[in-house]
Amino acid sequence: MTVTKVGCHTIVFKEDERKDLDLMLRTVAEAGYPGVESGMLCDGDGNAAKAKLHAHGLVQGSLSTSWRALDTFDAILRYADTVGVNLIQMSGQNRPEDGLAWYDAFAPRFNDAARRAHDAGKKLCYHNHSWEFLRYDEATGQILPGDPNEDAASMGQAHSGVVAMDRLLDRTDPAHAYLCVDIHWVHHGGLDPVKFVTEHASRIGYVHIKDMAYVGPQPRRPGVLRFDDSVFAELGRGEVDLVGTWNALKPLNLPWAAYEQDRSSLPTAEAIGISRAFLRDHLGV
Repeated sequence: MTVTKVGCHTIVFKEDERKDLDLMLRTVAEAGYPGVESGMLCDGDGNAAKAKLHAHGLVQGSLSTSWRALDTFDAILRYADTVGVNLIQMSGQNRPEDGLAWYDAFAPRFNDAARRAHDAGKKLCYHNHSWEFLRYDEATGQILPGDPNEDAASMGQAHSGVVAMDRLLDRTDPAHAYLCVDIHWVHHGGLDPVKFVTEHASRIGYVHIKDMAYVGPQPRRPGVLRFDDSVFAELGRGEVDLVGTWNALKPLNLPWAAYEQDRSSLPTAEAIGISRAFLRDHLGV
């Protein structure tokens, strides 16, 4: 059985902390993580990044990008190859008003980049947020009423139409186009992460282990939540079923996962330490 290594996504570090790469990497190492997920370090100089990581006893297990990286994907692959990164995640844009047309245009470009990554021995993984679980009219391609961040009075979209994530999965090739499942955002999207990872197991390249605390009004909105209805939480201090989801993932024998927390009110070293302890004591990694 593969022993999963869980890295720390550097997004949790505050902006000033990210400017001091040595301090950031030392803090990660001292918390007990074997590596990091981040964007391209050292301004994209793969050799310098590899040396810096090695100096702190770390690896970069995954590379974080967005859909804009499709325009510079050659550079992404060169960096990944030099540093030894085999997993690349790519998030999409949050413009529900663009409708399904955005996913229809993005899918073939993502599919082509995923094929190129596969040919280079790497996995390109689409990283979900909760907006991929919004619903669209199949005939017009337009978003159905009830977008939580546009319609404050709505209690959710009708349970009909096309889910954006389903559209993307249907239009990409499972042979080389994977998912980086962000458990927090699946939960924020009104879905059960345990069920989601079970149903999409064959497409999962790796996961973001991430917790969420609900701070919105009652009664709680069904379906996709508003962004200000929740806060990012240290692992184990929110409501996401992290243990159940991890148990559902175990049969996949994933070599890598990443703890991610976009922001914390705690000092960063304390926050990532709390989450590292949860990973060890409750997930066994």
